[in-house]
Amino acid sequence: MLPKLPFQAVEPEVLKLKAVDLLTEAETLPWYSRIGDLRPKKGFLGAAAFGFFGVLIFSFLRLRLPRWPLHPVLFLVWVTWPMYVGSYSILLGWLIKTLSVRFGGNALVQRLKPFMYGVIGAEILGALVFMVAGGIYFLATGKPPIAYRYFPR
Repeated sequence: MLPKLPFQAVEPEVLKLKAVDLLTEAETLPWYSRIGDLRPKKGFLGAAAFGFFGVLIFSFLRLRLPRWPLHPVLFLVWVTWPMYVGSYSILLGWLIKTLSVRFGGNALVQRLKPFMYGVIGAEILGALVFMVAGGIYFLATGKPPIAYRYFPR
C-alpha cells in the first residue's frame, strides 16, 4: 500500500492553480517566494493553536501531577493512520496493565511481561509469515499475491 493522504490533500490545490492558469508560474517560483503566498485554510490556525497549547498544558500537568494519565504526545498522533490502526491495541494494553497493577500489584505485572512480549511477537510473526509467503508466491508465479490485511480497518 502506498500512502495516499498527502497526494489527496495536494490534488485540489493543484487543480485550483490549473483552473486559474497559475500552476506553471507557481512551479517556477523559488521556495522562499512561495512562502509569502501561503494562505492557511479557515480553522487551521485555531487547530494548530489548540494542539500547541494542549501539548504545553499536558506537559505541565504530567510533570506536576504524578497520577496524570494522558501524555502530551497524544496531540502529535491524534488523527494519524498509525493511531487509527493501533489505538485498539494501545487501549487493550493499557487496560491489562491497569487491571494487573490494581489487582495484582507490581509482582503480577512482572509475571505477565513475558506473556505480553509473546503476544506482541506472535502478532509480528503472523504478519511476517504472510509477507514471506507472498514473496515466495510472487517469485514462483510472477503475479502479486492477494493482499492480506493484519491491521484492523
